[in-house]
Amino acid sequence: MAGGGEGSDARFTAVAESVNDAIIGADESGTILYANGAASRLFGRPVEALVGAPLTTLMPEHLRERHLHAFARFVSTGESNLVGRTTVELVALTAGGDEVPVELSLGAWDAGGERRLTGVIRDITERKAAERARRAQEAVSVVLAETEDVDVAVRALLRELAQIMGWRVGLFWARSGSGLTLRNSWHQGESGRAFLERSSAMVFARGIGLPGRAWHERRPIWVEDFREIASFPRAPEASADDLRAAIALPVIDSQHEVIAVLEFLGGGNDRPPPDTMDTMALLGDRIAQFLRRRATEAELERSNADLTRFADAAAHDLSEPLRTMRGLAELIAQRYASSLDDGGRELLDGLLAAGARGEALVRAILTYARVGGDRAIAAEPVDVAALVADVVRSLAQTISDCGASVGVADLPVVQGDADLIGQLFQNLISNALRFCDEAPPRVEISAMPDGARWRFRIADNGIGVAPEDRERIFELFTRLPPASSGTGTGLAVCRRIVERHGGHIGVEDGQPSGSVFWFTLPIGDPSGT
Repeated sequence: MAGGGEGSDARFTAVAESVNDAIIGADESGTILYANGAASRLFGRPVEALVGAPLTTLMPEHLRERHLHAFARFVSTGESNLVGRTTVELVALTAGGDEVPVELSLGAWDAGGERRLTGVIRDITERKAAERARRAQEAVSVVLAETEDVDVAVRALLRELAQIMGWRVGLFWARSGSGLTLRNSWHQGESGRAFLERSSAMVFARGIGLPGRAWHERRPIWVEDFREIASFPRAPEASADDLRAAIALPVIDSQHEVIAVLEFLGGGNDRPPPDTMDTMALLGDRIAQFLRRRATEAELERSNADLTRFADAAAHDLSEPLRTMRGLAELIAQRYASSLDDGGRELLDGLLAAGARGEALVRAILTYARVGGDRAIAAEPVDVAALVADVVRSLAQTISDCGASVGVADLPVVQGDADLIGQLFQNLISNALRFCDEAPPRVEISAMPDGARWRFRIADNGIGVAPEDRERIFELFTRLPPASSGTGTGLAVCRRIVERHGGHIGVEDGQPSGSVFWFTLPIGDPSGT
């Protein structure tokens, strides 16, 4: 074989039989002269059947003509696109008709004036499967990060996973009552139309059909040829569309509930390796997190809409009697104040104060509800420097009365709703002015980049916030000592505004005293484009 005598041939054979890669030797006519044991295992043929056979028997039929042209050019000119290259990826054909991805290293040498070829062939099925699994994970990450609409995301997931894993049809079965119904699908070209029409009319109970089995067994289910399964009700349509192999993937949420099943079908896909099945299960978990999060967000949006409607109704129903009560109290004060003794005037003052506080509380609740309601917020460039200047001017009397000073650093342009962001600064600056110590209040407003956001700081020299209260102060109706007025909704409104812009808000110790309230908002385009 090696052209160096029987000793060389023996050494070559010993080495060739000790490696895991397939080794094939052929003459210039394309006839196989040598095959090692690894080649026999890879191609599913005895060594005796390989030796003497043409190389084309190891190639898929659709590639044979191209190979014959290339081989003829090599014999006549000695030129080849493959010889001498480190490796090249090809597709090989086994005795069972399966196409296997391989990596080929090809060398040429001379034996008594005749050209010989020796190929080292490595099965890269597992490597390709791992690459597909990695690409699938990346595709899922991109889709889930960039898509908010559930139906759009599901269809994109079906398309991406099917194309990466080599499937022709993808279906998304959603839990509906006690069964699974088809909610979304994808198919390649004309493949699977009859199958999808049949599937759309079906509901699978737990344990019934391939989707029902994945639901019941809570694991990916692989079927090599479901046309041979008597219990498969869609077999006629599958045969009509030349669909045979299938995999069903349960989507399991954090409460360990199967909330959906992904089903993929193809013409003759090989069984996925165990690692790929594990990856598919992990992808199912990630998809479940996305679906559950979107369902929670949708429910929250509905709840916020209900709260807004309730607040509107409550504000109307409560405001009228409160105004009437306050109006009557003011009328009594005007007409009969001189007739009241000190105790009566004290009671009347309390009644007036209670009415004013009740009206303020109704307005605060309405504001809180509307900030978190279903009203779409604007997404436009907001000049924070100009906005804060307006807020400071509106608080000029308060600032003067308490002898405060407000310092404003260079502030950026953000992306968001100018009205809501204005209310955010109004609440936080007012809060800083209210909770001052004996020293004249000092408020400093600044901002710094924080990734794709701006991080704003409103620092004061006031009484500060105890560590155990730093989360609680953002809850509705929370008022900390020594506060004796207010509704306890201002900071809760601030948190809602920031969260509606996709940001975060918090408070930390000031230096050397006081508090620093911070929050993040999206970076805006100063040009407004």
